[in-house]
Amino acid sequence: MSRFVFKDTAHFEDHAAVLRRLLPQTARAMTEGGLDGIGWGAHGLSRTDWRSWPADQGAAIEAFLHAWWQNALAKPESPYGIQDVFETCATIARSVTPFLDGWAQGPVADAHFVHCADHWLYHLLSGSSPFTWWYDDTEDTGAADLRT
Repeated sequence: MSRFVFKDTAHFEDHAAVLRRLLPQTARAMTEGGLDGIGWGAHGLSRTDWRSWPADQGAAIEAFLHAWWQNALAKPESPYGIQDVFETCATIARSVTPFLDGWAQGPVADAHFVHCADHWLYHLLSGSSPFTWWYDDTEDTGAADLRT
């Protein structure tokens, strides 16, 4: 699955069609820890205009991202690091705001917040972006929103 999800958009004649076809398997792999690239590569959905897809498909991606994020916040340990889940969700959505706004309350989510803050602190204080695989022009906005 990772072979396809993290391929460059030029690899396939119709990158968006490949992603749509593999979306159920991709979502399952993301939740179960089956994607080797989370944490080091640009997810295919972050490199396609999925919001231009039919409304029900775009809404499904949006709903999945929020559900995956909430699920990761509720677990003391998830298959991926919490900052990797956050960054993957934010880069696919091209915004950190909904995931910061939706940060759950409670001891587990608070511990995740402390972990993320520690992970991001150097970058936030130095004025650089903490995001390692955000490749479009919304990265600066995302980093600024995170600082705020």
